[in-house]
Parts: sequence; C-alpha cells; structure tokens
Amino acid sequence: MVAAWFLGWSVWCGTMAFARDWDEIRRGIQLLLLNGIALLVTVVVFRDEFIAGRDTIVGYGGALALLTAVVLAFYVVQERRRPTPYA
Repeated sequence: MVAAWFLGWSVWCGTMAFARDWDEIRRGIQLLLLNGIALLVTVVVFRDEFIAGRDTIVGYGGALALLTAVVLAFYVVQERRRPTPYA
C-alpha cells in the first residue's frame, strides 16, 4: 500500500510533464500537495502504530516529506513565473 502512493505520484508527475502550460497542471499540483500533507499528518498521528525497532517510519516519513517539499518548491517557483494581468 505504501508503494502505491509513490507510484501514483510518479505516474501523475510523468503525465504532467507533457502538459503545455502551468494552468493545465496547477490543480494537479495542488492536489499532490494536499495529499502529501494529509499523509504526513497521518504519519505523525499514527506513528505509534508502526513496528517499533524498524526504520519503516523514518524511511516512509522522510521520503514523503521530501516529495512534498519538492512539489511545494515547484509550485512556488511556477506561481512566481506566472504572468500577471497587470504586467
């Protein structure tokens, strides 16, 4: 189940790579951010449910935080490059 989230992100990002402009994928990026933040919250809330003594939580949580941070950075950069109607 854990791998499915990362596979889903990969497929969706691959699909968005072929988009023609930012407006086509903006909502998709926002949904990826929402998904990443929601999963991070569940990792924090249910951290005691993971198997003690294994680094599963660190690896999963770390990869999830990294992917969410990369998507957030991409979103910020693209929003700043977006032309404004007053420019």
